[in-house]
Order: sequence, then structure tokens, then C-alpha cells
Amino acid sequence: MGILLWIFALGLTGGGAALLICFMMRCRMDEAIANERGALAQVQSALVTQREKLATAIVDAKAEAKRAAFDEFLNDFRVEQRQYVRKSRVFFMSKQTWCCAKNPISQSAAFKLDRADHHVG
Repeated sequence: MGILLWIFALGLTGGGAALLICFMMRCRMDEAIANERGALAQVQSALVTQREKLATAIVDAKAEAKRAAFDEFLNDFRVEQRQYVRKSRVFFMSKQTWCCAKNPISQSAAFKLDRADHHVG
């Protein structure tokens, strides 16, 4: 009976040591996981702030591009408008001289034009 008691005592001591080692390893593993989660949280916060900065930079760049494109459009529009007005005046004047040169003015029309010139001048 004494031999069985020694065998059970050794088994019980080995089982207790195994449980103690298991709890110690679990604590070490939990500590390592907590450290990794902390590092991951720092990286995630850095990524979130970088993403927010990038999003605002993209919005600012889009707004600047729209402003530049609109300014360029307005500059082109003004130049084209001036050229159009000049061309239309030249076309109108050339059309008027062409009409007067090709069509003889009757006496009554010439009299009306002379009277209009005297009132204006």
C-alpha cells in the first residue's frame, strides 16, 4: 500500500506541476497578446490619421483642380468672346458695305440717310 501511495503522490505532484506550468504559460501568452494588440492599436491609429489626412488632401486637390479648370475656362471664354465680337463687327461692316456697293440707293433712301446724318452730327 505504501508503494501505491508513493505512485499516487508522484502522479498528483506531476499533475499539479503541469497545471501550474499551463497557467504560467497562459499568463505569458496573454501578456504577449496584449503587447501585440497595443502595437496593432498604435499602427491602426496612425493609419486612421494618415487616411484622414489623405482624404482631406484629396478633397483639397480636387477643389484646387476644379478652381484651376474653371479659371482656365473663364479665361478662354473671355478671349473667345472678344474675338467673336470683333469678327461679328467686321462681318457686319463688310456686309453693310457690300449691300451698299452692290445695290444702288434710290433717291428717297439717299434723302432719308442724309437727314439722319444731319440729325446725329
